[in-house]
Order: sequence, then structure tokens, then C-alpha cells
Amino acid sequence: MYCMSQDGVLPQWFGLLDKKGNPYNSVMFLIIISLFVPFVGRAAIGWIVDVNTIGALIAYAYTSAAAHKLAKEDKNLKVRITGIVGMVISVLFFIYFMVPNIWTVSNLSAESYLILIVWSIVGFMFFRMVFSHDKQDRFGKTTTVWIALLFLIFFTSMLWFRQTVDNVTKQIINDLNSSQQAELSEHGIILSEEEAAESSAYLNRKMIEFNQDMILSGLMQMAVIVAALIIMFSIYKFITEREKNQITKRVQAEERYRAKSTFLSNMSHDIRTPMNAIIGYTNLAKKESDITKIREYLKKIETSNHHLLALINDVLDMSWIESGKMELVEKRTDLIELMDNVRDLFSTQMISKSLYYGVNTDSIDDRFVMCDDTQLNRVILNLISNAYKFTQDGGRITVTLKQTGSDDKKGFYELRVKDTGMGMTQEFAETVFDAYSREKSAASIQGTGLGMAITKSIVDMMGGTIKVISAKGEGTEFIINFVFVLSEDVPKEQGSDENNIESVDFTGTRLLLVEDNEINRQIAELILSGAGFELDTVENGKEAYEMVAASQPGYYKAVLMDVQMPVMNGYDSTKAIRKLENKELAEIPIIAMTANAFVEDVQEALDAGMNAHIAKPIDVPTMMKVLADIIIKKM
Repeated sequence: MYCMSQDGVLPQWFGLLDKKGNPYNSVMFLIIISLFVPFVGRAAIGWIVDVNTIGALIAYAYTSAAAHKLAKEDKNLKVRITGIVGMVISVLFFIYFMVPNIWTVSNLSAESYLILIVWSIVGFMFFRMVFSHDKQDRFGKTTTVWIALLFLIFFTSMLWFRQTVDNVTKQIINDLNSSQQAELSEHGIILSEEEAAESSAYLNRKMIEFNQDMILSGLMQMAVIVAALIIMFSIYKFITEREKNQITKRVQAEERYRAKSTFLSNMSHDIRTPMNAIIGYTNLAKKESDITKIREYLKKIETSNHHLLALINDVLDMSWIESGKMELVEKRTDLIELMDNVRDLFSTQMISKSLYYGVNTDSIDDRFVMCDDTQLNRVILNLISNAYKFTQDGGRITVTLKQTGSDDKKGFYELRVKDTGMGMTQEFAETVFDAYSREKSAASIQGTGLGMAITKSIVDMMGGTIKVISAKGEGTEFIINFVFVLSEDVPKEQGSDENNIESVDFTGTRLLLVEDNEINRQIAELILSGAGFELDTVENGKEAYEMVAASQPGYYKAVLMDVQMPVMNGYDSTKAIRKLENKELAEIPIIAMTANAFVEDVQEALDAGMNAHIAKPIDVPTMMKVLADIIIKKM
């Protein structure tokens, strides 16, 4: 009782010690509740001993089971074996004492069974009290305990009922036998000792048969009860888990709602900022006559456009990742070249804030690997962009990619992006990879709160790990570990310069432009006409099919095909063109020019029979490079 008090199972009162260090209260409590026993007769002591014996067996079985479980976790075979042996011994002795007429010479008394029932119920009530006061959530984690307690109560009740019936039956049979012998004696019939012995033996055999039938029926009853208990608690457990899951889902839904509400509020601000700049500078450009200022305004509009597009891409990409549709496209990648491009991309920006900017790849031995270079590049750019946004003028940003090891087929790499910026609180650092998460102190800095969530998702998809080390006012460091399949160093093909768009003269090259949106069509016409192309335009896929079918082979060098259009979409139009009887017309180059810009969209365009894919908004150099490649191949 003292130990249970120390563990918080019993009230602290039971664990109080006197001046000599003895658990005085526990001792006195046991003395007081034991005082009544001598007043109910000497037989009561035997009842108490019986109950204590059963209690000791249960405690020993529980201790053995606990030892077995802990030894299993520690992989200690010796203790596991002794735990199993202890449980088996406890069960055998439990049956020995509890089940009448199996091994025992005499049965437990009905009073012992009754005390055991009361003791079990009191134990159940005590467990209920302990469970309700369990602030540390240590108890009630398994239904096995509940089933064992209920089984003990039901099993003992059955045995008590059986023993009571057995005692009453014996008394009735003895009374009937005595009455029968007295009646025979009154009629002058006196049984001999041998006849009386035979009569008693016959009655004993019938009592034994009766007891065996009672035990068999009781065991069958207990089997049914145990089965019902297991089913009942399995249903209870299922209902509890379902309710828990529903509560969890409701809490998660509420958290997502709050996060998205905050995100929409932030997005409203972030989108309006570049939109305000675009509208403002557009109005200024319309009123301005100085060509130098107009170009300055257009440059600022272009910068705002890029920022707005980055915001939209973040939102779309996060939605794509969450839906599980994003896929990696691995190809041979030069890590050092990729990092050199990263260095060049940010150099000008870093100079504008007087930031020290270093990119280090000195410790890379195996530079060629198989990976999705686009997504890897995006991870690095996200981290550097973050560092740039949150680092004050005059600070430092260092990017280090080093090889930490390799085997025959794989290389192990570590990427570190460290800055001396404003840093993060420990609380926010724990949620920095959650979608829509933004620290309040950085509310003035534009962003969606999706960059780190996208970064984490891509790193996870690539099988890497990412962690952050940060302190408020001391800067932040992101550490990513990757494992890439190594690739051989293949020399670059010679003569690739001939594919340079500057060496291609587009003058007089006729294209078919398929675009249903008037503004998009006009923009494409201006860009392509300015590059020397001649254009025919249609507004849907059906018209595109008819124009190609009616043309002469070679008249159109290529078709720029939108995807989402009325009457017939771009995919169906392409499939129809590929089925034309004229083989030359059927093989005309078709380039998807669409806002559907995910990897799956590119693949769907190729599957439909298109030769290439250009994403909207149109990146002019990319479009010219694709057209140059297509036209050169066709020539």
C-alpha cells in the first residue's frame, strides 16, 4: 500500500511515514479492517487464507506477464522464458484451487467464493476510482484488464453458485436418505451395514455425476460469457476509436479551416500588392510620353508579374502535392553545373542588398547523378529566396553542397543553406514546414506561407530529410540530406550550337495558331510576328483539324495548339490530325501551348500525339527554343 501510494495509485495518506520511517497509516489501516475477522469464527480465517492465495496467484501471473513483455522489448530471452513459466504455473495453480473435483481433494467453501466475488467487485470499484484520478493516463490502455476482471467475477460467481447448489443438494440428499431409512425402520425394515454402505455409495456416485455435469455446464457457460465479453469489448474499442478518429478529423478540419482562412487573408494582401503595382504603373505608362520612363514602368510591371506568377505557382503546386498527383522525372544531372546556375541566378539580387553570397561545391567527387533536376533546383531556389527575404542588408548567405559518402551505385549528399537573418522562434521553427504557416513578426514580408511546405514535400518525395536550426535574431540554417543514384560522366555532344535560336531564321515560316482566347491570341501573334513568323489563326480544335486537312504538306511548319477550347479540345484535335490519310499532314509538328503546366499535363500532351509542350504564361526564349528545335528536326 505504501508503494502504491508512492506511485500515485493510492492517496498520499497511505504513504506517510512516522518518525522511525515506518508506513504507520498503512499498517494501522490493515489492523483496523482485520479486527472483525476473529469475531466471525475460526472458519473465517480459512476463507481469508483462500482468497489471499487466489490473489497471490493473480498478482504473480500479472508480474510474470509484465516481465515477459518488458523482456520482449529488451530482447532478453531468459527473462521471457521465466515470465512464460511463471504465467503457466499461476494458471495451473489457479485451476487447482478454483475448479472443484479436478485435482483438489477438497473444494473451496462457498463462503470463500463469495468473499472472492465481493473482493473482485470492490477491486473493480477501486480500479474505477484509480482510473478516474489517473492524470498521467497510465491505466485503462488495454481491454485485456477489463476482460480479466469481468471473467474473474463471472467465473467466481459461477463456482460460488455451483458450490452453494452442491452444499444444498448434499444436505437435501442426506435428509432424504435419513428420512427414507427412518420410514423403512418404522415398517420393520432394517438395512444391514453392507446395504447402507451400498446406498451411500450410490448416492455419492450420483452426486459426483451431478457435480461433473454442473462443472461442464459451468465451463460452457463461462466460454459463452468470455466470447460475449471479447465481442462486447471489441465493439466498444471500435466505437471508441471511431469516435476518437471523428474528433481528430474534426479538430484537423477546424485547424485547416483556420489555417486556410489565415492563408487567404495573407494571399489577399500578397496578391493585391503586385496587382496594385501593375495597375498603377500601367496607368502611369499610358499617360507618359518619355520612352525611357515608359520602359522603366514596363520593367517594374514585369517584375510584379513575375512575383504574381510565383504566388500563383506556389498555390497550385501545393494543391497538386496535397492531391498526391505530383511525380518526379529523374534524368542525368550535373550537380556542380546546377549549383553554378544557382549562383549566377541570385548574384545580382545579392549585390543589391550588399549581401555576402557564397556557393561551395568543392567536396563533390561524383557530380553526375540521376534525379529530378527541376524539383531539386526548386528546393534550392526556395531556400535561397527565403534566406534573401529574411536577411537584412549587409548580412551573409552561404550555400554548401558536399558529398558525405558513396557506395558502388549511390552517392550521399548534404545541402546547407545558412543566413544571418532575423531567425525564427523555437515555436515557429517546429511548424515552419506546415502549409500556410507564417510567423507574425514577418507579416510585412511577402509570401504565401507555402514555400517551405512545398520544399519539405519535394524532399520527402525524393527520399531525403530536411531539418532547420534557427534562433531569433541569430539567423537560420536548413540542412537537407539526399541519396542519389550515381551516373557516369558522359561527354557533351559536339555541334549543339547549331540548335541555338540565334542561328535560326524564322522569316517566312508559317505556323497555325490555335487559341480561343482573343487576348492570348493577340499576344502570341505579336510575339511570333516579331520573330518573323507568318501566322494563320483559328479558335478551336475542329477548325484546326479542318485547316490542316485542307492544307498542302509543308505549308504549315508547325501547329501551336491550345488545350482547353470549345467545340473540340486540343488533345482530340491532335488525335484527329494524326489519323489523316496523308502521312505528311498526319506527322505535322504540334506543340501544346497551354496553362496546364504540371508534369502530368506534359505527359498527357505527349500521349495525345503532340511533339512538345510550352506553358503559359509564355516564356519567349523557351518558346523560340522549342520552335527552333522542332523546325530544325523537320528540316
